Amino acid sequence: MLIVKLSWRSLWRNRRRTIITISSIALGTALALFLISMAEGMYNKLINEAVRMNAGHVTVERREYARAPSIDLVVPSVSRIETIAANIPGLETVKALIIGQAMVSSASGSSGVGLAGVDPGIEKSVSPLARTVIRGRYISFADERGVMIGTSLAERLKLEPGMKLVVTVNDTHGELANEMLRVTGIFATGMEEADGFLVQVPLKVARRIFRIGPDEATQVGLVLSSPDKQEQVLEELNALLKGTDLAALPWQEVMPDLAGFMAVDKGSNYVFQGIIIFLLSFTILNTILMSVLERTREFATLLALGTSAFLLRLQVIIETVFLGLLGCALGLGLGGAVSWYYQVHGLDLRALFGDNLTITGIAVDPVIHNYVGVNLVLWLGGLVFGLTLLIGLYPAFKSARISLPDVLRSR
Repeated sequence: MLIVKLSWRSLWRNRRRTIITISSIALGTALALFLISMAEGMYNKLINEAVRMNAGHVTVERREYARAPSIDLVVPSVSRIETIAANIPGLETVKALIIGQAMVSSASGSSGVGLAGVDPGIEKSVSPLARTVIRGRYISFADERGVMIGTSLAERLKLEPGMKLVVTVNDTHGELANEMLRVTGIFATGMEEADGFLVQVPLKVARRIFRIGPDEATQVGLVLSSPDKQEQVLEELNALLKGTDLAALPWQEVMPDLAGFMAVDKGSNYVFQGIIIFLLSFTILNTILMSVLERTREFATLLALGTSAFLLRLQVIIETVFLGLLGCALGLGLGGAVSWYYQVHGLDLRALFGDNLTITGIAVDPVIHNYVGVNLVLWLGGLVFGLTLLIGLYPAFKSARISLPDVLRSR
């Protein structure tokens, strides 16, 4: 306890140096926490928007569908998947999808598109695409011939709400099928992939066009209340589907482009964070080492009075512990407060990216909400504190390696 008290008092004998050291640790920690939480918030938002627009956090489909998507590879009983999923905790909703290729034609031309059959009621509450309608209205369950198209496709085919178009597909029997539909609304996501090549129809219309059964779909997506439950849901679903030709897949396998982008972006983000922590470590080393070099006479006197080198080094290490604890606590408090504010209110990036921010073809709201989790705070705090202790070992070792005669004779 005597060494602890001496270490604490020694820190505040030079307040300026101590405050600079603590501030350096705190600011570096706060900056790292803010940037990491902002990146995590962006990743969470990107995943949330993508899975809700597509087939959910977990997708049930035929095992061979991922290798060679075909309209005849259907999930034979959507209602059975809904019954199974209803008992899984963390489930928000189940959405059946029918995805196929089609040709749409109007009086002004034709274009190849991706046709998606969706449940309008579920999509309106889940998918961000349903909130981007700029003209007309979103499709409803009652629409027998309703279709939603994007702005680019509407301009190319010169279509407006209320106008007709003809859809041509190869159905599940390999035969050409034609259907005349009427545009109910036009959406604008800001993604050329969606606005120019995606059309949505009610699920029953897609089943009629492709000649798919009333309880069948090409994919059944599960949207979860929390992405953290994905692994648990996957394990439970695959256990229940064992022995069938169906498989539950994570969104990372269903959307490999998005997963690849996130892996690369996270890697570059880790490099950037490493640079920040690397620069922070030099600041910590410099201030602690200077505090030792400036006190060589004090240390020489203590050694001359009989203080062991071990106790002297222990004092410097304990001082480093105090610096690390104070700096980390202040940094985590400051960075956590700022990150929490932007987690609640959001960080508006429209000045940089405009109203339409797209990442790997996914439209993302330019208002980013940070994500501050307990694991992030503990991980970063432990990393900075451990780094501070590690850096403090060299000054502690150097503190007892001084020449007593030279130091004591000098003024």
